[in-house]
This record gives sequence, C-alpha cells and structure tokens, in this order.
Amino acid sequence: MNLNTLGRWVRTTIASILALTIFSTAHAQEKPYTQPGTALPVPPPALKPAANAPDASARPGVPPAAPEQNPFANLFEGKIPEAIAKGKFNLNVRLRYEGVEQSTFEEEANAPTIRTRFGYTTAPLYGFQGMIEGENIAVIGPEDNYNAAGSNNTTDRPIIQEPPTTELNQAWLSYSYTNWVTAKGGRQRLVLDNHRFIGDSAWRQNQQTFDAMTLGSTPLPDLRCFTATSGKRIACSEMWMDCPRPIATSIPIRTS
Repeated sequence: MNLNTLGRWVRTTIASILALTIFSTAHAQEKPYTQPGTALPVPPPALKPAANAPDASARPGVPPAAPEQNPFANLFEGKIPEAIAKGKFNLNVRLRYEGVEQSTFEEEANAPTIRTRFGYTTAPLYGFQGMIEGENIAVIGPEDNYNAAGSNNTTDRPIIQEPPTTELNQAWLSYSYTNWVTAKGGRQRLVLDNHRFIGDSAWRQNQQTFDAMTLGSTPLPDLRCFTATSGKRIACSEMWMDCPRPIATSIPIRTS
C-alpha cells in the first residue's frame, strides 16, 4: 500500500465517522431516565399510602386516639335517650269497697271504686332520676250512693272520702350521690316511720302525695337524716287542694 492509497482510506474513514455522528445527533431521542436538558436522573414517583394504612407517626402497639366528640351532642344524643330507653313503666289497679252506716242518716253509704295508676321512671343518669305518674279513681255504679267529701252534692248519706278524680299523682326529679346526699323536688310520696304523722294514706284510693322539696343523708349505717318542706294535699269540703305545711325534720337513730 503506497502513501496515496493510505491517505484516501484515512480520509474516507473520517468522513464516514462524521456523517454517522451527524445522523445520530439529528435522530436521537431523550433518554427516559434523564431530566430534559440535563444529565440528571429522574426522581422516582412518590408512593401513595393505602387508605387503611396505619399512621406512620403512631407508635407500634398503641391504638390511635379516638376522635373528639362534642360533650353536649354525646349527652343529648346518647346518654339521655339511653336513660329514657332503660326506664321502667309501672301499672297499679285496685278495686275497693267501703260502706258506712251512721245513726244520723236514714240511708247508708256505699262506695265501690276502682283506682288505676300508670307511671314511668327513668334510669339513673349521673345521679339524676325522674318520675311521672297519673292516677284515676272511678266509681262503680251511681255516684250519689255516698257523700264523696262534698264533691258530688250528696248530703243525705254518710261521708266516704273517695271522690272520683283524674290527676297527676307524682312528678319529681331527684339527685343521689352514694349514701351521702339524696335530694328530690316535685310532687312525691312521703312516708316517715310508721305513717303516724306523715304518710300517704295507703288505705284510701286517692294516694296522699306532697308538693315538696326533700333532702336526706345516711352517713352511717345506723344514722339517717331527713328534712323536707312541703304542701300537703288533703280532702276538704269541695275539692282536693294543696294546703301549706311547715318543714318536717327527722333524724332517726337505729341501735341494736
């Protein structure tokens, strides 16, 4: 190979390399693993956490904190409806007959009556409890067979204090804290000791209840303190009415 032939081969090789370089540059594509205009690699996409994945900030073994609740919503939407739902209804029906013969009257008095009581008491809620009860007394047969304490305008027969009536017998709200304090306000049944001075006249159809405020405490097993101020409902000449009563106080001490 002479020098002229070698020179032509070198020139041909260089020309081929330049043509190939120009062609590759014109038709080259961006590399998928580099950012445009740079040689830096593309960062990997951020992973999205699963919907039910645990919080990364939570400590292992510690349950996540419960969402905060509105205390008023919890009370009025949960606790109060629960106390009402767990309350108890009461129903009491009693048939009673009383007859009276009195020398000053030619006719005797006969009073067959039936009493119906229906009430509802809530379950305790934070020491509070409420109760409402209605009462109905109906006469079986003619109502003029006896003098119903003057309410039926029958004056030629002896008095039997069982007038027919429909009324609110009890409606009270109470609060209790262990055995230390029990307070109750409203229309309620009051019975102290053996009913001798303060009681509900259980032998009558119309139960005697009191519009009262009461406060009691049993700090020791053999010591019970009780005080009340009340209006006593009694039978008078024309109707059942409220009559004011003084404060009643009782401090019984039991000894063995």
